[in-house]
Amino acid sequence: MEGNLKKGLFFGGLVGFAWGLDTVLMGLVGSSTILKTSSSSTLVSAFLHDAFCFFG
Repeated sequence: MEGNLKKGLFFGGLVGFAWGLDTVLMGLVGSSTILKTSSSSTLVSAFLHDAFCFFG
């Protein structure tokens, strides 16, 4: 039981870190001038988010 608790806390912290990193990166990408002027910025933002979640 002790090993499962440590494993769960580790993976929970790892997922939380990845979620925070995804939020920061999407904020930086969303504030770039390329996406501000593009008409399909929401589509590009969703694609980048999904790609990060798939590979991250």
